[in-house]
Amino acid sequence: MRDPSQVRPARHRVRTLMVGWGIRLDEDTSTALDVITSELVTNAVRHSKGAMLTVAVHADPARRLAMVEVFDGSLILPQARTVGPDAEAGRGMFLVERLARDHGAERTDAGKRVWAELILPEQPLSRRQLLLQPRRAARTLFDRFRPPQRPPRLRPGARYGTPAGAGTGWR
Repeated sequence: MRDPSQVRPARHRVRTLMVGWGIRLDEDTSTALDVITSELVTNAVRHSKGAMLTVAVHADPARRLAMVEVFDGSLILPQARTVGPDAEAGRGMFLVERLARDHGAERTDAGKRVWAELILPEQPLSRRQLLLQPRRAARTLFDRFRPPQRPPRLRPGARYGTPAGAGTGWR
């Protein structure tokens, strides 16, 4: 439903999905996830057409990446604006730009899709992963002692695997 009162539940649902998938969020990542979700949903509520919007979240803990997407009925793509210090609105896309690893917007058949990708904190190995995937566990341990590298870039619109039994969003 396209209603300003739905921004808070959307933010809570995205965070709940991530935690339910077993993804550990530190304070900085949790704050960034909340702000990004809030800004994308708020923009869709304020500037889109139609009664509904869709929020989707994808996570790839092995690559330490998550993506939040918002689909709405408007064809107008969002743009970062320069606003004065006393302005009460207009900073949303600037915040998304600063908090996200990458972000973008594109038109779809039904309107547009606005997305933001963020880096997840290092995820601990579960006992199940150690037992069922010993090669992956060994590789993860090896990678922890290697100098950090920039994770591969997610392609907007591509389908990525989610943790076993996890959903990819809601309507």
